[in-house]
Amino acid sequence: MSDELLDHLMRDPTDDGRLLVYADWLQQRGDPRADYARLQLELRTTDDRLGVLARLRDLYPVDEPVWVGRMELAGVCSSHDSWRCPRCGGE
Repeated sequence: MSDELLDHLMRDPTDDGRLLVYADWLQQRGDPRADYARLQLELRTTDDRLGVLARLRDLYPVDEPVWVGRMELAGVCSSHDSWRCPRCGGE
């Protein structure tokens, strides 16, 4: 089911609702990656990008490089503004 939800997120990474549903699903299962996903949402709207990036670095699931890669492919990048980054399909 997790892969299906992540695939759904990847279909429209600009839809915050999809990421929120995925984060909720992770949280309901006690998965610590839920906090990482929620911080991705916060990163999109915060004025304190450096603070959020620092928190993301602390939570980075080093044992889940494939998952993080899929999140980045979905346009949910923690290292920069994914909607303006050429690497992620933005401007």
